[in-house]
Amino acid sequence: MIFRHRYFLLTVLVGGFFLWLTLWFGLGTDQSIFIYGAWVWRHFHEPPYVGVWDPNFPGIFIIHLLVMRLFGESILAYRFFDFIAQMLSMGMIYQLTRKVSGSERAGFLSGVLFAIFYFGGGLTDTAQREGFIMCLELIALTLSFRLEKRVWTRAVIAGLLLGFAFLLKPPHGLAWLVFGIWFLAEGIKGGRKSVWLEVMVFAFFCLLPALLVILYYWRMGCVRELYLATIWYNFAVYRHTPNVIFALMPWWMALLTVSNQIFMQAPLIFLFALLALFAGRPQV
Repeated sequence: MIFRHRYFLLTVLVGGFFLWLTLWFGLGTDQSIFIYGAWVWRHFHEPPYVGVWDPNFPGIFIIHLLVMRLFGESILAYRFFDFIAQMLSMGMIYQLTRKVSGSERAGFLSGVLFAIFYFGGGLTDTAQREGFIMCLELIALTLSFRLEKRVWTRAVIAGLLLGFAFLLKPPHGLAWLVFGIWFLAEGIKGGRKSVWLEVMVFAFFCLLPALLVILYYWRMGCVRELYLATIWYNFAVYRHTPNVIFALMPWWMALLTVSNQIFMQAPLIFLFALLALFAGRPQV
């Protein structure tokens, strides 16, 4: 049991302290718009893009509506929900790092550094879609390892989790491809005859959350509003909006800038580098 590991408990205490501090943060512009959209949806039964216009995909509004129903409509309620999500992320980072490296100390450092990094996001870069996406993808990854022998259950659960991550930010639909290739390769290597059907089930459940959203808007008679806000607007506007900053940079400087953004915005990339410090140690 992971709860018996002293370094896991230490990770919860130390990392949890930094995540606990985020409860005192307020809300930035993005969070305020999303909360207002969910509030209108709850009280006036007008879904996003009908009651309140915004070009982001509907997943974040669903999260805010869920938080309001579970914990109330205060800022603290939303921050508490985010705190729970990031505590889950930290715990799974600990477990995955420990599993790969065989060292509890590597798990401890990865988890605590993640918590410090997340707290450093401050008011505007915490309780955002990216944090929830990371949590969903970590859950999908962790459960995929745990359910290695229960491939059908894994296909359903991983598909639903990654499908909802897509509703938060569509580019994360690329995770469907990554997991699909993983399941396919594993099935072929294991000689499972039903591997292609397993991948098809996984793909269906990846699509299911989006299909349910479309069905909901169709029953409300608002599919056009959904399309115009999330598809038409984003393609029509951002397709013709060049990034002036990158256009003025030489190619090597633009590459360094992008690399720095990836390094700073994706803590798992450098947190797992800590594994090298503890490689070869036996798993406790």
